Amino acid sequence: MLNQRIFRFVGLGVLLAAALGCAGIVKLQREERGAGATVVQNPSTQWERYTTYAAIWPGSRPVALLFDLRSDDRAILAEGWTKVDNPADAASLIGGLQAGQSPRLFQVLGPDGHLFGYLYTAVPGLQTQVVDAKTVRFYPVKPPPSPGP
Repeated sequence: MLNQRIFRFVGLGVLLAAALGCAGIVKLQREERGAGATVVQNPSTQWERYTTYAAIWPGSRPVALLFDLRSDDRAILAEGWTKVDNPADAASLIGGLQAGQSPRLFQVLGPDGHLFGYLYTAVPGLQTQVVDAKTVRFYPVKPPPSPGP
């Protein structure tokens, strides 16, 4: 009787893992010196190619920038992120992100390997979701909990 319960529990766990494993994931692949690097090096020349979003922590501290390619039929939903309105603001946020941190540039790839855009951040473990083949979602980047009283 106990063996049957264990077998059912393990079987249910395997089915659940398989179902979750088949759901697509957003892959962040490190961008070294490719086309995306110019986004961070000179945002004003690349401004028209991207819709830009910033994750900003309390104290106006930028922690991540998300560059969504405008020229494709794919979309990045940046829930809780701030839309950046001009290239001067983007340059300022990039400078603020680089101050005291070591941010890296990543390609944002969907489950099929297609490029959605770029992410520039030093914060690990961003929460993402594949909505469908043409849409990915980035959730708000929350600051670490402050120490207790």
